[in-house]
Amino acid sequence: MKKRLLGNTDVEISEVGLGTWQLEGADWGDIDEKQALAILHKAVENGVNFFDTADVYGLGISERSIGKFLKETQETVHIATKLVSCPRNNLTLDERILDAREPRYA
Repeated sequence: MKKRLLGNTDVEISEVGLGTWQLEGADWGDIDEKQALAILHKAVENGVNFFDTADVYGLGISERSIGKFLKETQETVHIATKLVSCPRNNLTLDERILDAREPRYA
């Protein structure tokens, strides 16, 4: 796997990263924790050291899977996460998730 420097840092990340939305299972079919961890391990075995996630991927399921994976591996993995939406007052969690799917630009 080719690596390149991240911006003006000395951090080397893989040119191919793994987007982890599919690890949450709701939008991409049934994926259990064992399968999610297998995907993460296989990515690292193939040289990927950059994962992308967000707080709304399965209400945090993706980020929890990555956390479990990090406890299992000695490899250095760089994580990019996003806060998709700053929740507005008076919204339930489900309403915030739906609200987060509407694009906004800061």
